[in-house]
Amino acid sequence: MVLGAARRRMTDALSGPESVLVVGSTQETRALAEHLAEGYAVTFVTDRTDLVEQADDRIVAREVPLSDGGALGELDLSADAAVVAAARDRTNLFVAQILEARGEVDRVVVRVNDPDRRELFSALGAETVCPTDVLAPAFESALEEA
Repeated sequence: MVLGAARRRMTDALSGPESVLVVGSTQETRALAEHLAEGYAVTFVTDRTDLVEQADDRIVAREVPLSDGGALGELDLSADAAVVAAARDRTNLFVAQILEARGEVDRVVVRVNDPDRRELFSALGAETVCPTDVLAPAFESALEEA
Protein backbone atom coordinates (compact mmCIF):
# COMPACT_ATOMS: atom_id res chain seq x y z
CA MET A 1 0.00 0.00 0.00
CA VAL A 2 2.80 2.45 0.86
CA LEU A 3 4.66 1.70 -2.39
CA GLY A 4 1.37 2.17 -4.24
CA ALA A 5 0.96 5.64 -2.72
CA ALA A 6 4.48 6.58 -3.76
CA ARG A 7 3.80 5.35 -7.29
CA ARG A 8 0.59 7.38 -7.44
CA ARG A 9 2.47 10.52 -6.35
CA MET A 10 5.10 9.96 -9.06
CA THR A 11 2.38 9.22 -11.64
CA ASP A 12 0.41 12.32 -10.63
CA ALA A 13 3.53 14.45 -10.97
CA LEU A 14 3.91 13.19 -14.53
CA SER A 15 0.43 13.87 -15.90
CA GLY A 16 0.67 14.70 -19.58
CA PRO A 17 3.85 13.21 -21.07
CA GLU A 18 4.01 10.39 -23.60
CA SER A 19 7.61 9.29 -23.04
CA VAL A 20 9.27 8.97 -19.65
CA LEU A 21 12.89 8.40 -18.73
CA VAL A 22 13.28 6.61 -15.37
CA VAL A 23 16.72 6.67 -13.74
CA GLY A 24 17.56 4.67 -10.63
CA SER A 25 19.36 1.78 -9.06
CA THR A 26 16.83 -0.09 -6.95
CA GLN A 27 14.17 -2.76 -7.44
CA GLU A 28 11.65 -0.10 -6.50
CA THR A 29 12.78 2.10 -9.39
CA ARG A 30 12.58 -0.81 -11.84
CA ALA A 31 9.06 -1.55 -10.57
CA LEU A 32 8.14 2.12 -10.99
CA ALA A 33 9.42 2.05 -14.60
CA GLU A 34 7.29 -1.02 -15.29
CA HIS A 35 4.26 0.57 -13.65
CA LEU A 36 4.67 3.73 -15.73
CA ALA A 37 5.00 1.58 -18.88
CA GLU A 38 1.29 0.88 -18.58
CA GLY A 39 0.63 4.39 -19.89
CA TYR A 40 3.91 5.76 -21.24
CA ALA A 41 6.81 4.82 -23.49
CA VAL A 42 9.48 4.21 -20.83
CA THR A 43 13.25 4.09 -20.96
CA PHE A 44 14.86 2.82 -17.77
CA VAL A 45 18.49 3.73 -17.06
CA THR A 46 20.30 1.99 -14.22
CA ASP A 47 23.79 1.05 -13.14
CA ARG A 48 22.76 -2.51 -12.24
CA THR A 49 22.95 -5.43 -14.67
CA ASP A 50 20.42 -7.45 -12.69
CA LEU A 51 17.77 -4.74 -13.03
CA VAL A 52 18.32 -4.53 -16.79
CA GLU A 53 17.96 -8.32 -17.04
CA GLN A 54 14.79 -8.31 -14.90
CA ALA A 55 13.17 -5.43 -16.75
CA ASP A 56 9.83 -6.01 -18.38
CA ASP A 57 9.74 -6.22 -22.19
CA ARG A 58 7.53 -3.11 -22.30
CA ILE A 59 10.43 -0.86 -21.33
CA VAL A 60 13.78 -0.08 -22.92
CA ALA A 61 16.40 -0.79 -20.25
CA ARG A 62 19.95 0.53 -20.42
CA GLU A 63 22.89 -0.04 -18.08
CA VAL A 64 25.33 2.81 -17.47
CA PRO A 65 27.25 4.04 -14.41
CA LEU A 66 24.99 6.76 -12.96
CA SER A 67 27.97 8.68 -11.61
CA ASP A 68 29.71 8.84 -15.01
CA GLY A 69 28.66 11.98 -16.86
CA GLY A 70 30.50 10.87 -20.00
CA ALA A 71 28.68 7.54 -20.13
CA LEU A 72 25.33 9.21 -19.47
CA GLY A 73 26.16 11.73 -22.18
CA GLU A 74 26.49 8.95 -24.75
CA LEU A 75 22.90 7.81 -24.17
CA ASP A 76 19.82 9.25 -25.80
CA LEU A 77 18.17 10.75 -22.73
CA SER A 78 15.44 12.62 -24.57
CA ALA A 79 11.91 12.21 -23.21
CA ASP A 80 8.88 14.32 -22.40
CA ALA A 81 9.58 13.80 -18.70
CA ALA A 82 12.07 12.12 -16.41
CA VAL A 83 11.86 10.51 -13.00
CA VAL A 84 15.23 10.46 -11.22
CA ALA A 85 14.90 8.13 -8.25
CA ALA A 86 18.22 6.60 -7.24
CA ALA A 87 18.84 5.63 -3.63
CA ARG A 88 21.28 8.50 -3.01
CA ASP A 89 20.50 12.20 -3.25
CA ARG A 90 24.00 12.88 -4.58
CA THR A 91 23.31 10.60 -7.58
CA ASN A 92 19.88 12.14 -8.12
CA LEU A 93 21.32 15.65 -8.07
CA PHE A 94 24.08 14.70 -10.53
CA VAL A 95 21.66 13.09 -12.99
CA ALA A 96 19.14 15.94 -12.66
CA GLN A 97 21.90 18.46 -13.43
CA ILE A 98 22.87 16.52 -16.56
CA LEU A 99 19.25 16.36 -17.72
CA GLU A 100 18.73 20.07 -17.10
CA ALA A 101 21.99 20.99 -18.87
CA ARG A 102 21.20 18.87 -21.93
CA GLY A 103 17.67 20.24 -22.19
CA GLU A 104 16.27 17.06 -23.76
CA VAL A 105 13.62 16.57 -21.07
CA ASP A 106 10.77 19.02 -20.56
CA ARG A 107 9.97 18.00 -17.00
CA VAL A 108 12.20 16.46 -14.33
CA VAL A 109 10.74 14.88 -11.19
CA VAL A 110 13.34 13.89 -8.60
CA ARG A 111 13.16 11.68 -5.55
CA VAL A 112 14.63 13.62 -2.62
CA ASN A 113 15.52 11.25 0.19
CA ASP A 114 16.49 13.95 2.71
CA PRO A 115 13.66 16.49 3.13
CA ASP A 116 16.21 19.19 4.02
CA ARG A 117 17.56 19.02 0.43
CA ARG A 118 14.33 19.93 -1.38
CA GLU A 119 15.44 23.49 -2.11
CA LEU A 120 18.66 22.29 -3.71
CA PHE A 121 16.70 20.27 -6.26
CA SER A 122 14.04 22.92 -6.73
CA ALA A 123 16.76 25.44 -7.62
CA LEU A 124 17.44 23.27 -10.69
CA GLY A 125 13.83 23.64 -11.75
CA ALA A 126 13.07 20.02 -10.85
CA GLU A 127 9.89 18.93 -9.15
CA THR A 128 10.49 16.86 -6.04
CA VAL A 129 8.88 13.84 -4.42
CA CYS A 130 10.09 13.04 -0.92
CA PRO A 131 9.47 9.51 0.42
CA THR A 132 9.13 10.94 3.93
CA ASP A 133 6.15 13.01 2.81
CA VAL A 134 4.51 9.93 1.30
CA LEU A 135 5.44 7.39 3.96
CA ALA A 136 4.84 9.38 7.15
CA PRO A 137 1.06 9.74 6.68
CA ALA A 138 0.76 6.09 5.65
CA PHE A 139 2.62 4.90 8.73
CA GLU A 140 0.67 7.28 10.96
CA SER A 141 -2.58 5.96 9.54
CA ALA A 142 -1.46 2.34 10.04
CA LEU A 143 -0.53 3.08 13.65
CA GLU A 144 -3.89 4.72 14.32
CA GLU A 145 -5.72 1.69 12.92
CA ALA A 146 -3.82 -0.72 15.17
